[in-house]
Amino acid sequence: MVTPAEYIANEFKKVGKADAFTPELAEQIKNGVPYIKHPHLEVDRDGNKATTTFHIVKSANSDNYFLNKFDMQVQRAGKKEDVQDTFYINDVKRNAHNKKLDPAKFFTTFTVKKAFNYLIGRPVRNLYQNVQNQSHKAWDQIDLKSPLGNGRYELKTCNDNYGFDLDKVAANYSMRELANPQFKKSLFESLERGNLQSAKFVGNDGKITELFVSPNIRLGTLNVFRHDKETNTKMPVQLADLEKNGWINKEFAQTVRERVKEFTQKYGQANKQGPAEKNARIENEKPAKKEEQGEKATKKNKIKEKTDVSEKPKRSHRIKQQ
Repeated sequence: MVTPAEYIANEFKKVGKADAFTPELAEQIKNGVPYIKHPHLEVDRDGNKATTTFHIVKSANSDNYFLNKFDMQVQRAGKKEDVQDTFYINDVKRNAHNKKLDPAKFFTTFTVKKAFNYLIGRPVRNLYQNVQNQSHKAWDQIDLKSPLGNGRYELKTCNDNYGFDLDKVAANYSMRELANPQFKKSLFESLERGNLQSAKFVGNDGKITELFVSPNIRLGTLNVFRHDKETNTKMPVQLADLEKNGWINKEFAQTVRERVKEFTQKYGQANKQGPAEKNARIENEKPAKKEEQGEKATKKNKIKEKTDVSEKPKRSHRIKQQ
């Protein structure tokens, strides 16, 4: 029989943080503490720091414990403002017994790693499900240009109707990993977790250069960076340099320029950091296709949902367990 501590240890594994389950936490569960706030600190290789608090609750009717949610606050390297959010642990079986829950509502559970990357500002790809056994995947990204106060920002979600196809987009870049099915699979899985992933780019002269990539969902490209050893930071590679070195398809590079030009004409001074020659670093630009109604925004931890005409999804990673 699984003990309450073993059950919670397994819940930590599910959110990708087995190492956050400590002997001290096991002792608290053993002693029957009714409500546990368990802290965990993590720093990534780029100097971003995440402070996570796991909320573990004892059942009122038994000795069982449940991991209900975790709060995360991220100090981004080189930034003054912290970013934070709350991520609820959603379970299909548990939600099925929640009579107050709309059965058509789609929900997801962030892993801790995805939450970290999401709050840094990179997109992550999540599986959304509802209790009617319907599911689909979508890209989630925080909109750092839309603050809600208290370190929180709007959430933008783009489903597959949005038009971003990672496979097709990546094919326009000379990444050596794409030639090997296993390496390609690992690369895409890492990008879907929100990682700023290293990749080997093959230049015009055949030389291999290690660069770092992350999807730019709205622009329909990849953000490309190089590591600056002097500052130990990731610096954006300009579109002209990508094209000059043969790291990007020339026709696709021209398409990117046209998308950026259209975007800057549409939004003008609202995006001074998005000139045509600044390549794929641009954030919140013109999407590859016209934006569908499958995108959503959240305000003050309450969701304003825009639904796709065909699917009419209602999505959230913030469903509170009853």
